Amino acid sequence: MDCQMALLYLRVTPLDSHIPSPAGILFNRKIRTRIPTVLNTDNPKDNQIQERIKCQKK
Repeated sequence: MDCQMALLYLRVTPLDSHIPSPAGILFNRKIRTRIPTVLNTDNPKDNQIQERIKCQKK
């Protein structure tokens, strides 16, 4: 079972920040797993919301 999980993790791991995972390329969609992921915090809306929250706290 551990070998299968290791292969799953390998297949769903993106190759680069702009290149999807091998499984994503094969199935042409994002594969859902229980692997912990890092959220993308480069969203400008998120930054605007954080600035509003800081201003409201002052």
